[in-house]
Amino acid sequence: MASETFGVKVNPEIKEKVSSMISASGLSSKEWFESVVALYELQMYKHHASAKKYLSDLEALQEHSSRINEIFSSLIKKIIDDNNYNTSEIEKVALEKQLLIEDLEQQVQTRSRELTEVTRDLSEIQKSRMQMDELNNAQKETISHLQSELERQNDQISKFNQMEFEQLTSQLREAKQTLELTTLRHEKEVQEMLTQHKQEIIDKFIDNSKTSGERKKGRPPKKTTQEESLPLEMLPIHQS
Repeated sequence: MASETFGVKVNPEIKEKVSSMISASGLSSKEWFESVVALYELQMYKHHASAKKYLSDLEALQEHSSRINEIFSSLIKKIIDDNNYNTSEIEKVALEKQLLIEDLEQQVQTRSRELTEVTRDLSEIQKSRMQMDELNNAQKETISHLQSELERQNDQISKFNQMEFEQLTSQLREAKQTLELTTLRHEKEVQEMLTQHKQEIIDKFIDNSKTSGERKKGRPPKKTTQEESLPLEMLPIHQS
């Protein structure tokens, strides 16, 4: 049979009580109203004149029904409490899970930033290493070039020193030869001058001897030249 809506106006206190009772019963509004109506009918039927001889049985049945309802309500309450506990635990676990997820996401973001920084630092290090390698290669080339240039200059210096030594040796040899020739020529000139001087002394001695002999014989002496009349002390001038 189709259900119909039943509405009634009550004051706010009754409405709040009814709402609290429905919520505490664990039944839906429809089921609660149906149970209230059934309970009311049972009370009406129990006090009917035709039902008086069954009153004890009805009360015992009602007592058992109430007990069943209490057990049923307790079971439902336990189920509701378990559901609420499970819901609370689920919410707690969900909250912990959410917090854990948020913490993991934050850690992932932090690690991602750190990884980005490490990657950037690594890129900078690799770039610096490449620059250092290029600089090192350039320095090696410069050192190699300088070594080659130094060897070339040393070779030129060695050749220049050898050539200079040979030139100096040749000049010294020429100077020695010149000196020897000059010495020989000077000695020859001195020897000639000595020979000439000796001859002049001899000639002068002979002339003096002849003059002395002629004086002894009464002969007038010969006129001598100005050179023959020079004293012997002037002879060292020719030797110089």
